[in-house]
Amino acid sequence: MTSHYTDHGALLIRNSDIKDGRFEFGDNPIYLDDYFAKQNASRKHKVGDVITVHTGDIGTSAVITEKEAGSIGFATIVTRPNKEKITSKYLCAYLNTDTHKNFAMNISTGDGRNNYNLKDYYECVVPLPSLAEQEKISCFIDELNSLITLHQREFFTMYETLIIQFTINVNKKITPLRVIKLSIGSISTINSLIICKSIKLQLVN
Repeated sequence: MTSHYTDHGALLIRNSDIKDGRFEFGDNPIYLDDYFAKQNASRKHKVGDVITVHTGDIGTSAVITEKEAGSIGFATIVTRPNKEKITSKYLCAYLNTDTHKNFAMNISTGDGRNNYNLKDYYECVVPLPSLAEQEKISCFIDELNSLITLHQREFFTMYETLIIQFTINVNKKITPLRVIKLSIGSISTINSLIICKSIKLQLVN
């Protein structure tokens, strides 16, 4: 397939591009030429599709937006939710919880790298509140992750400033203040207090 890589055409989504609730392609995203993309048109993603890591950081998921529409994946798990039952953002949020990731890890296979098989993915049971509650939950998590991202940026800006100051002080042979690097993680766990039904993923059309 590498012979069909190009710098334009259909975007290729790999497992490594999928992060918690988002895609990260780096400075050099990979595209597939038009000929190969047409041959694999059935694999093209649509807006709202939920893409889940099959190999590597298994269970981690993100939703296809307008920016990724028409992209193609070959080694990922793709779910196209039935909008009458479950929203894409809510499903993605649940798949990124520790509950789901622990399930995926416990049932995974592989030597060295974890593999999340489709047949095992189908056995995952997703809590299913009403659509209105799903919207509230996913909006809350979006706001929380946005807040975390904002504080991460503020932290790294502050950290870079401290490092610069540290360097200046060292060059001046002045004993610098101790710099402590903090670690801020992403919070995406749903602590659900909602009594609701559940749905098995094979029921998500």
